[in-house]
Amino acid sequence: MILSINIDSTMIISIILICSLVVIVSLNLYLRHQKKTTNHKNELTIAHISLLKEALGVEKGNLDSIKIEHNRVKFLVKDVKSTDLKLLKGFSKEGLFVKGKEITLTFEFDPKQIKEALEKEV
Repeated sequence: MILSINIDSTMIISIILICSLVVIVSLNLYLRHQKKTTNHKNELTIAHISLLKEALGVEKGNLDSIKIEHNRVKFLVKDVKSTDLKLLKGFSKEGLFVKGKEITLTFEFDPKQIKEALEKEV
């Protein structure tokens, strides 16, 4: 004897609704139990600023402008060879990117604080 199941449109819709409800409830429970991450930035000190000035050659007038894009700080310098790239690399966990006369870094500090502190000197 062959078992025959009649599936109509209301049964299909109810199965889809039940599956969707299970997925939504599971996702909600998963997200509630996830650790909430906070974005704590380290405190910027005068020592950090003086090292950045030294590395970028601010005293020599090497820094033209500073831009912030997302969490990155872009420095436009007059001469890349006048900068200390090894010292700058120590400030960034994700690395240092040089494109022409533009040096891009991600910092452990708030980018706005870095820009404000360095713009006072430019």
